[in-house]
Amino acid sequence: MLVRYLIKICLILPLYIHASFLNDDYNKLQGLYSYKKKDYKSAIKYLTNISKKDDFIYYDLANSYYKINDYKNAIKYYKKVYNKKILFQKYHNLGNAYAKSNQIDKAIASYKKALKIKFDKDTKYNLDLLLKKHKNNKQRNNKQSKNSNNTKKQNKQNKKNQQTKQKKSLQKNNKNNTKKPKNQKTKKTKQKTKKNTKNG
Repeated sequence: MLVRYLIKICLILPLYIHASFLNDDYNKLQGLYSYKKKDYKSAIKYLTNISKKDDFIYYDLANSYYKINDYKNAIKYYKKVYNKKILFQKYHNLGNAYAKSNQIDKAIASYKKALKIKFDKDTKYNLDLLLKKHKNNKQRNNKQSKNSNNTKKQNKQNKKNQQTKQKKSLQKNNKNNTKKPKNQKTKKTKQKTKKNTKNG
């Protein structure tokens, strides 16, 4: 009984393995065909179903995700590519994906890695553009920070001035309140003296 079971396994297992390879070949062909037709969602579906993915499959998956503006997954799959034949393209496209997802520092680093592999006008242009943007952002942030600090200082100074004015106003009111009775007495006595002089 055990021998029959083992024989069945030995006969079926190679067919199963062969079928999975055929399935991978089918998915690969369908994935590449869909990619060329610019049906990127179908390409992703087929390429994802490949059981043994190589760097080229990861690269095509990353490009497909990039084309549908899913930069997070594009970055994920670009990072899995290590084949030297497509390393330049990986870093260039990875830089684009980072730039599109507003991760400027990582985009700059990716473009620099691509340019270390080979010089390319488009990559250099993208790098220069991001470096300029990065520099402008830093300057803008510094100005905003200075303005914020100046505004805080100005607000503190205004608050101090207001408190000082309030204190002076209170002091004047206190002095006026204490002086009024004296002034009233002196006015009354002046009036009496005037009346006395008229009568006299």
